[in-house]
Amino acid sequence: MEEVKEEHYIGHLKDINTQQPVLASEDIYNENGVLLVAKGTPLSASASQKLLSHKLAKPLDEVVALEHRLTELKLFHSIQQCIKQYPDLYYIHQSFQFDGTLKNLFTTHDLPRTLLQKLTVLQEKFPQVYQCTLFTCWFSSLMVSEMKLPRQQAESIFLASLFSDLGLLHIAEELVEKDSFDDAVEQRNYQSHPLIARMIADNCSLYSNDMLEAIAQHHERRDGHGYPKKLYGEQLTFEGQLLAMVNHLYHVRMKVFVKKHHTLMEFAPYLLINLRSFPAELIRAMHQLLRRSGLPLHHNIELGQLVSASQQLTISIKAIRQVQASLVELAHLLEPLQTITSAKRLLRSALSLNSTIVRSGLTSEDIENWLGGLKESDYQDSVQDVAELQHLEYWLYQGIDRIKQQLSKMSEQDKVNDSTKQSLTGLAEQIQQQLAVIYI
Repeated sequence: MEEVKEEHYIGHLKDINTQQPVLASEDIYNENGVLLVAKGTPLSASASQKLLSHKLAKPLDEVVALEHRLTELKLFHSIQQCIKQYPDLYYIHQSFQFDGTLKNLFTTHDLPRTLLQKLTVLQEKFPQVYQCTLFTCWFSSLMVSEMKLPRQQAESIFLASLFSDLGLLHIAEELVEKDSFDDAVEQRNYQSHPLIARMIADNCSLYSNDMLEAIAQHHERRDGHGYPKKLYGEQLTFEGQLLAMVNHLYHVRMKVFVKKHHTLMEFAPYLLINLRSFPAELIRAMHQLLRRSGLPLHHNIELGQLVSASQQLTISIKAIRQVQASLVELAHLLEPLQTITSAKRLLRSALSLNSTIVRSGLTSEDIENWLGGLKESDYQDSVQDVAELQHLEYWLYQGIDRIKQQLSKMSEQDKVNDSTKQSLTGLAEQIQQQLAVIYI
């Protein structure tokens, strides 16, 4: 059994003791049998210091108890309250009449005390992380239902979703609340939290290896850009990738979409642009789930503006075609430079983006002809389709902009000769001009 370091967690319990009683639920001994804290003693600063100074005979969550610990039913009600804060989430929940299915998950599982206690601490100390856990549990359960997964697999995903971020309770508090890290050490410490969460679940001695791996892999990406182990492709489990995808959906919805007043439905076109990050089977299922919910796409196309929106899209599509030509030119320039790591990475990104543009279908002549034939009288039937194309265009713009930024850095590389630098700089300027034409 792997040992989870308790230093930061003890500090959280000590803080919570000022708001609600946190008591020793039995006599607490160190590994040599010496009594440290008597049963019924509050976890004060002095009691916490004693616990920090010794290796305990039992895991901490087995010997301390919060007076107002979460229950299975309280967790279910927490998810209900979370969903009701966001109209798009509530719309989806109601459209699938999901209350009964979700409640059944909580009322048919006796969750371990360790899990319920740590979730209570997570709720008190890091409410945003707790909200992410609730969302992940809710939406992954929707995905399980949509895909009609077998019961054992469904249970693994449900339980893994609840354990997934508990590792954050065992790293420095300031790291949990940081948006960026000062150095690689901080980043590694933060990115260790999925492995710590896996240890917490493993120490409960109840769960399958599939469930434990899902916890450990809930930030990994199929393209190898995740953490903590940068696994890719076949190294990843289905359950872990489902949780990773839902976790990513949460962060895009709450941190990116909220700035543009977008909803979960905008994730459907986003998925089409980011096919490499997650398994195609999961992308199709999530896309279908969002579509079947009936949630409308957010857009700013008013009645009487359909034709002008279509014309602007057509102009943008022509610019994106020009970007494709620039990407081909870039690939030819980078081909001989693959001994340089950044050049190899940029080449892979450029080829991937070109493939994504083709796969999106946005630059096909059929789309352009359809847009050119739209009339204002087509508004009711066509506005959602035009809106989806606008969102596709937006996400392609973001991908093109990232390539341009990488290209600008590449043109400053010392290992690149002056002639190639000049070509790369010219190409970066060319892509910048093409970006300026794309309307977002």
